[in-house]
Amino acid sequence: MKENNGFIGDELDKGNFQEQLKLLLDKVSSSQKIPRNVLSMEIDNILATGRFGDVIQGRVNSVGDIHQCHIHVVSDDMEQHDQSLFLKEFDQVLRVTPHRSLLTFLGVCQTNDWMYMIFEGCSMNLKKRLVDSRLPPNFDPRRMTSLSEEFILRVLCDICDAMEYLSANKIVHRQLCAHNISLTVEDEAKLSIFGPTLFTEDNKIIDLTRFQPPEVLKFQNYSSASDVWSFGCLMWECCTVGGTLFPSVPAVDLLGRLKNGVRPEQTPFLFDDLYQLMLNCWQLDSRERVTFTEIANSLHQMLTTSPRHVLNLDRRDRVTLPYYLPLLEIKN
Repeated sequence: MKENNGFIGDELDKGNFQEQLKLLLDKVSSSQKIPRNVLSMEIDNILATGRFGDVIQGRVNSVGDIHQCHIHVVSDDMEQHDQSLFLKEFDQVLRVTPHRSLLTFLGVCQTNDWMYMIFEGCSMNLKKRLVDSRLPPNFDPRRMTSLSEEFILRVLCDICDAMEYLSANKIVHRQLCAHNISLTVEDEAKLSIFGPTLFTEDNKIIDLTRFQPPEVLKFQNYSSASDVWSFGCLMWECCTVGGTLFPSVPAVDLLGRLKNGVRPEQTPFLFDDLYQLMLNCWQLDSRERVTFTEIANSLHQMLTTSPRHVLNLDRRDRVTLPYYLPLLEIKN
């Protein structure tokens, strides 16, 4: 099964796909209409596959500059339902103004045969950075990771700011996880806002089941509150330096366990204030969960005071990082 895309809302009224697409393309500014001759595509470097088509690596070669980019090759044989979803998502992308923590929409390229949607590309995703930073005891007896607590809190603040912005604009993301967050060369975190979650390094599709709340697992009921639950999972994933959520729970049993109150564990290096913020994201009743504005206020305060008062990744006796189990994070 192909990966679900984010930003899916109510289905649009039925109509001619090409006519509705033309109306949206007319909204694209002239600076975002990219000629084919400045677009270089690595057609064999497929980063993801979704219901709207493939995502490949590429470059936009403008005068005096080269931009790395992700190119969404829009499929010409989408089902009618997927066409409606594509139009809905495209419309929302055009309504999103630039935000420092969202991958920038660079524009559209059209030829007689193909349409490409082009977004800013980054060299590394957050999940890989987290996992690669883990340090074995014989390498560093003092630290469990090469990343600082400040870096982790700053990433969470940046992504929460982006989610607060999306929520205020009534946009539901649906795909929050470290795999879906990119890092620039300056270590700035950027959230992907369109299309499927990128493949793992060995071209496996990410399974988001462990990031989803009960109302999504049972009813596919996505909302800003379901994004809040997923953000709580992202916080835990980052603070455990890429640990796998619910490692002892099979995906098929997850809904029942969540209803019975099972939540990701509080590790010895994750202190009460930050863990309580996560618990506030994981309220069973979605109406009782905190908002992104409340999460952002708390995280920024923690970052400003002292990150090591809420998270301390120094090595200590009999304390280890939760396991990263890649086979539990991909679709079979």
